[in-house]
Amino acid sequence: MSEQQRGQVPYAQLGRQVQELEQTVATLQQLQAEREEFIAYVVHELRTPITFLAGYAELLLANEFGPLNDSQREALQALFDKAEALIHLISRLLAWQDIRARALDATPVQIEEIVSLAVRSAKAVAQQHNIKLSMQVDNPPLPPVLADPDRVGQILDNLLSNALKYSPGGGEIIVHLAREEDAIRCSVSDQGIGIPPKALKHIFDRFYRVGGTPAHGVPGLGLGLTIVREIVNAHGGHIGAESTLGKGSTFYFTLPLASQPSAQFSTTHPAQSAAEESL
Repeated sequence: MSEQQRGQVPYAQLGRQVQELEQTVATLQQLQAEREEFIAYVVHELRTPITFLAGYAELLLANEFGPLNDSQREALQALFDKAEALIHLISRLLAWQDIRARALDATPVQIEEIVSLAVRSAKAVAQQHNIKLSMQVDNPPLPPVLADPDRVGQILDNLLSNALKYSPGGGEIIVHLAREEDAIRCSVSDQGIGIPPKALKHIFDRFYRVGGTPAHGVPGLGLGLTIVREIVNAHGGHIGAESTLGKGSTFYFTLPLASQPSAQFSTTHPAQSAAEESL
């Protein structure tokens, strides 16, 4: 074998390794797509029977099929509560599938209007739990952002839901808007139980649940904040959280100004970026 031939052998091996790696990546992407399709099918198939289950339990609790004794009512209430919890979890899974399957429809929008609607929608729940909920805007009116209004609404609904879930009665939640260079920063601050420092860096991870807190038993899949992160990232924004145990937490995100030439959002589906991240 000549010197030239010996020098070509490593390059031929490298070429084969590159092809094998590409095949492996393609296989992993195909397996992930099949897994997502299977999860979507299972979730859709589960929703209907569980909804019927909750509906009939509600009818029984309303004495539509006759009066109940205390033991029967207690058992049915437990059944109804668990069915409602399952419906909530299924709704989260469906939201996860939706955000990963559908691209953004971004347009210049006034974020104050979206935030105001989200705050108004959450006020009834806040009042039920004796929690003060308010909105603050620095130097209004703020310039428009480039965003998908429905997706931003999902972000706010998730953050407000968490803040209400983990806040004590008599506490306060503040949604704050301010301009930050070429973006608008939105923060949701509460006076709740807080998040341990070790957990804070994982809070946006898929299926992550914070353990060792008074709210550890709160039902959930650990997808809400992951959905929020995916939406913010798809907009080209940034997201983060700050917290002090026993004093509360602040979750914040930014969205680019529509007037900025550099304002961009992901033209790919969030599912694609998630697949790339997992690889």
